[in-house]
Amino acid sequence: MNARKTLQVTLAFVGLLVGAGFATGQEVVQYFISFGTWGLAGAVVSGLLMIAAGAVIIQIGSYFMADEHRAVFRSVSHPVVSKFLDISVTLTLFAMGFVMLAGAGSTLEQQFGLPAWIGSAIMVVIVMLTGLLNVNKVTNIISAVTPLIFVAVIVVFVYTMMQLPVDFGSVSELAVQADSPVTPWWLSGINYTCMALMLGVSMSLVIGGNTTNPRVAGWGGVLGGVVYTILLLMNAVALLVNYESVEGSDIPMLQLFETIHPVAALCMVFVTFIMIYNTCISMFYALGRVSASITATVTSRCSWHLRGRLLHQPHRIRHAHELRVPRHWLRGHDHGDCHAGLVVPQPQEDRGRREPP
Repeated sequence: MNARKTLQVTLAFVGLLVGAGFATGQEVVQYFISFGTWGLAGAVVSGLLMIAAGAVIIQIGSYFMADEHRAVFRSVSHPVVSKFLDISVTLTLFAMGFVMLAGAGSTLEQQFGLPAWIGSAIMVVIVMLTGLLNVNKVTNIISAVTPLIFVAVIVVFVYTMMQLPVDFGSVSELAVQADSPVTPWWLSGINYTCMALMLGVSMSLVIGGNTTNPRVAGWGGVLGGVVYTILLLMNAVALLVNYESVEGSDIPMLQLFETIHPVAALCMVFVTFIMIYNTCISMFYALGRVSASITATVTSRCSWHLRGRLLHQPHRIRHAHELRVPRHWLRGHDHGDCHAGLVVPQPQEDRGRREPP
């Protein structure tokens, strides 16, 4: 087994999952900490589901050599289900992509007082430049920046361990006052996993398709799910123990780093911005692959339709400037004005005498 490629897939998969919402801590508070200590059990449920999903999704992408998600959906599900999944994933990526762009502006605005549009514009430019790269380079970029969130979570977890012991009963009573989008705790964990997979499934299939060995891809997905589970639990414990310090904050992780040191908070701003970039490039790059596939399909169908018209009604083409087609389309056919696959004008004296085809 290629250990280097497995590590690359692992880091890329984790980078897709622990995006902007994970880095800010807001999603962790809403989906897990709002249930107090039971939220930690919900994080375990979410992690176990992600391990299984990571192994299956990335391995399927490798098996089908996926360039985008539509072909895989068509191969593994009923056409109606496939179309529903395609539309759902595409709309989710499109909507959440713009939310991430807005989040990039808000992050710089909160820390540096810059207008929100500046941060969003910077993110748009970076994402557009990255979108010009191939899949392998994009995967390398996602893998390279992912360890930053590892460092951030480990630092805040070590800081939290230094604050022990704490009264988990009182902390839990305070945390359950936070709003939760889904109840009970186990359903919240499942819902969070589904949301993360909706955002990451398209790019995960593309990353899997870039891995020629399905076994390597599968192990990369499993290890990615394990790392994700560990990070999620560490993040949840840190936010639960320090909930009194982060209560009501829009960016709980940033607020927690503020309590550690102002320099640490400044570093966390850049980590958050980079993780927003990670999320944006994974979503918009996947959308770009889908768009390119659709464009290629439409162009191919139009070309074959045009070829059929030329073969059956060549007498309708009279002048070279009307249309030019690839030579191999009409090779072996002599249809009046059509010559070796190229439409050419006929001499003036021949036009009156030529018999219609």
